[in-house]
Amino acid sequence: MKDTPQHSNKSTQRFYSKMFAEFGPSPQGLGWGTKGLQALRFEALSRVWDFDERVILDVGCGICDLYEFVEPRGIKRYIGIDFVDAYCEFARGRFSGPKFEVINRDLFSSQNLPLCDIALASGTFNVMDFESEDENYSAIDSVMNRLRAACRVGFSVNFLSDATTFRDKSLFYAKSERILSIARRVSRRILISHFEFPFEYTIHVWCDESFETSSSLYCDLWPPK
Repeated sequence: MKDTPQHSNKSTQRFYSKMFAEFGPSPQGLGWGTKGLQALRFEALSRVWDFDERVILDVGCGICDLYEFVEPRGIKRYIGIDFVDAYCEFARGRFSGPKFEVINRDLFSSQNLPLCDIALASGTFNVMDFESEDENYSAIDSVMNRLRAACRVGFSVNFLSDATTFRDKSLFYAKSERILSIARRVSRRILISHFEFPFEYTIHVWCDESFETSSSLYCDLWPPK
């Protein structure tokens, strides 16, 4: 696992703080567009996981919209982590209870992430503060390895695709082949999904790589149903 490059998160914090101050608790206020696709993104992130009695880590949680999505699915606990003060303050005023927790912390400087069953990251790497593209990928590599260490079941992350014909200079468009290469070093059991959105994609990573030698199937798929 590579060490995370040194960086300042101030420009990212300013970006999201500015969005929230201007647009409030809305997709735009979280740095997304206005097409109302958040629920579909959450579906794409979660489609391979069973949330029943699971501890869910929301990486780059924003105002914890994901909590509303996963809470009815029988979760045991939700932990959100974000380094934008305004998001965390708003989320704590919005939700409460024994299942809900928000941690105000810089993801990139945290050596260890909270232990969980499943981690989801929506838009977490859309804005990157590192000085070069290679450093961006190195930082993503480091975070994905820490997610692998923190999760008991697995994690899913979405990215803006470099396949887009439009570029916003404040955003990071991740090459899917480089993200796939990172994920394959984290686990041999992965799935990349690039079929819902033409300019976004999602990658799923399982922690349990055990397989049945007689069938060459992963253990939880054997015997076939």
